[in-house]
Amino acid sequence: MSVPLAGRGVGLNAIVLEVLEDGAPLYRAGMEQPLSPLDDASFGRRLPSGGPVALWWCEGAYKVSRTRPAPRESGDAVRLEAARNEYEPAQIVIRPDRDLRNVRVRVGHLSRSGEPQTRLPADNIAVSLVGYVNVTRPTDAGGARGYWPDPLPPFAQGTDLPAGRNHPLWLTVHVPPDQPAGRYEGEIILEAEGWRAAVPVEVKVWDFALPREPRLQTAFGLSHHLIRRYHNLETTEELRAVLDLYHRDCAAHRIAPYDPAPLDPIRVEFNAGGWTAGDYDASTAHAGQRSLRVTDDSPTSSIAASSEDLIPLDTAVDHHLSWWVKTQDEGQPYLVTLAQHDEAGQWIWGNNVDVPCVGSGRWEQVEALVPPERFNERTRFVGIALRPAPWSEEGEATGTAWFDDVRLAAEGRQENLVRSGDFELGTASLEAEVDFTAFDRQCERCLDELGFNTLMVGLRGMPGGTFYARRPGRAGPFEQGSAEYERLMASQGRQIVEHLRGKGWLGKAYCYWFDEPEPRDYAFVVEGMELLQRAAPGLTRMLTEQPEDELAGHVDLWCPVVGAVSREAIAERKRHGERLWWYLCTAPKTPYIGLFIDRPAVDLRAWAWLSRKWGIEGLLVWSANYWTSPTAFPGPEVQNPWDDPMSYVTGYGRERGQIGYWGNGDGRFLYPPNRDVNNDAGKHLSGPVSSLRWEMLREGVEDYDYFHLLAELARRAEGAGAPAGLLARARALAVVPDAVITDGRTYSNDPASLYAHRHRMAEVIEELSRTLRGEP
Repeated sequence: MSVPLAGRGVGLNAIVLEVLEDGAPLYRAGMEQPLSPLDDASFGRRLPSGGPVALWWCEGAYKVSRTRPAPRESGDAVRLEAARNEYEPAQIVIRPDRDLRNVRVRVGHLSRSGEPQTRLPADNIAVSLVGYVNVTRPTDAGGARGYWPDPLPPFAQGTDLPAGRNHPLWLTVHVPPDQPAGRYEGEIILEAEGWRAAVPVEVKVWDFALPREPRLQTAFGLSHHLIRRYHNLETTEELRAVLDLYHRDCAAHRIAPYDPAPLDPIRVEFNAGGWTAGDYDASTAHAGQRSLRVTDDSPTSSIAASSEDLIPLDTAVDHHLSWWVKTQDEGQPYLVTLAQHDEAGQWIWGNNVDVPCVGSGRWEQVEALVPPERFNERTRFVGIALRPAPWSEEGEATGTAWFDDVRLAAEGRQENLVRSGDFELGTASLEAEVDFTAFDRQCERCLDELGFNTLMVGLRGMPGGTFYARRPGRAGPFEQGSAEYERLMASQGRQIVEHLRGKGWLGKAYCYWFDEPEPRDYAFVVEGMELLQRAAPGLTRMLTEQPEDELAGHVDLWCPVVGAVSREAIAERKRHGERLWWYLCTAPKTPYIGLFIDRPAVDLRAWAWLSRKWGIEGLLVWSANYWTSPTAFPGPEVQNPWDDPMSYVTGYGRERGQIGYWGNGDGRFLYPPNRDVNNDAGKHLSGPVSSLRWEMLREGVEDYDYFHLLAELARRAEGAGAPAGLLARARALAVVPDAVITDGRTYSNDPASLYAHRHRMAEVIEELSRTLRGEP
């Protein structure tokens, strides 16, 4: 015998089996069954619907599985509440008993009660169809196999909906900044062949507005390389246009990407070299005073000295590449490579021009002809890599070689296209040349117009690394620790800080140069932080690590992973004038809040509430569009995030093709519009597809603004002599209740208490605002 189990809530559910005879109990047994969010059927309200369709609705902070039954509770309308300049979601769920053909959705204007001429325009209500991804490997014990709701593609009119499953429509209501307060009413018409339903919608617009720039800071990675690949973009203009759509989407969701100007970085030239590695050696040279000594002493990686600048060239003519070289050993193999790049500066995979050679141990000249047919049709630039040993994926070959007089010239031209190919320092002064022209143009767009509230800024030549590996700093030919290096870094840093201060961006800027150090890295991190303080005083020094005594005094902005820091440690560092963000990634996992697809919808919203509760000022996630792992998918095919929700491990010493699991949706909140990236070669000149988790992030950031606005109004009202009872209510509501979240692992999976507290906050914000305006 089997009995269907309708889950009534996430977590442990009591199940009682009772056998009766003539009403008298013969046997009784009980057990507790854990239910994932995918099994949750405890929420929602039925709506009136004729014909073979069950129709119901729920708020956005729930995940509706394909198979859960319709709710028992009834309702008469979709009801939402929002401030001005706020977005608010809801879900209308269609569950047909027969296939619905040619489904259409018509959204009308919402009119204010008693004033039908005052409208919330239909253009401010967007409709998406909740999509599902098949989780075959749960992230952890809190997940489950099955189809989980996540992508939110725009609803396509004329869609067919198969019978026997739930089809949630995701509504997003945007209240304009100048919308008059009041209750707005209207209908959403759902139609299909042989079926029609009118869904009443009510929106309460509160009499206050959220700020254009959110109070809670955010910093999310956004790869323009993956945008180019998944949208099949070819030109820089195409990439710029699509990247701007992504930036607009980020701004609408009140989330700032790490770098708003990936195509227009701050241009820094040291005028003291032009190569990324190697040492300028005055003890031996073919000509002049110096050569470039390149040493590969690593048996696990291939080391090269690469030209810092990409070299523009005319691919329609022959080019002559030549160099002088002396290998350490006779018969030593080495490699010189011409790497091809497109007009956006992106490396063109599989098109390197490799020149493998064998050295004699003496100075000798090598020449190579590069005809037009060796260039890809997309090539606009090249870079040169000098390797003292052959390249391989494993990097086992080692060796040392000296290079001099590296030249690249077009046929019939004498001009050497390689800057600093003679490796002579010349008489240039040790000052950095910094060009902000393109960077300013893009940052004015993103920070001043779109309202991004953070800006990641790096210094060229800084050391860097992670817990896995690290590298020392280098400015041109000068290694970290030399007087020349210090002078160049200070010249660069001083100019960047003063420029950011003059533009009003310094308070948003931070330098994120090392990631997740281990205790063995702490001395290296302290040295780098002291360097940053000397070179760029005033630039915020950020570190993704929990506060530790060995690092104290060297970090301005701590950013630990959730679960690695206590409320008391946060308060202690704030007493020292330091700030705190925190981040989510592949960790932590159940029972902590998380960013994964197979977690409750409320998790990412509760993250912002806990941030407010503990005094955290910012949220960080390493990526918003991690659509493929170059380790798990080494190419040429890439992962399709529409088919496979797992985020696979990249790097950290793993071999190409090796599979490791970070979790479903880790680093992936946006979806590409291309659903068949390995077969669909068409250009997709559109923005990203949102996700349920991306929407919950925005909801949390907006909730944080409610708390800040309430606390600020209470402070002002106290100075204005507001009634004591009102001030007491405001102060109580300005504290995040334990009923919503206590700490990173103790919180409610049911957002009902969250919505109730938010409603009470809005009521008191209105009351405080009226008091400050002198209104009854």
